[in-house]
Amino acid sequence: MSGAARVDYAAAAAEVLTGQDHENRVYELGGDPACTLAELAAEITRRSGTEVRYTDVPETAHARVLAEAGLSDALAHLLADADQGIRRGGCTPTAATWPA
Repeated sequence: MSGAARVDYAAAAAEVLTGQDHENRVYELGGDPACTLAELAAEITRRSGTEVRYTDVPETAHARVLAEAGLSDALAHLLADADQGIRRGGCTPTAATWPA
């Protein structure tokens, strides 16, 4: 994942909305450095003092757990699929492809 602070995304949005020459352009936004979900869990543990573990769950099992927690089957599958996209690099700007 390559997340950034809200204030950074807001500054980028403000520039695009109020600046010039942004029509028909696509921007890939993200923070640096990128990290894995396991690294994120380790950092949360370090900062909070409470152990947080990341467990990689197969997509079908993930969707089943979400549905058992009360989500609709459609939403459960959508979220499980989104997590697979993250695993494939979908939240890292250099890995994303967008039509221009």
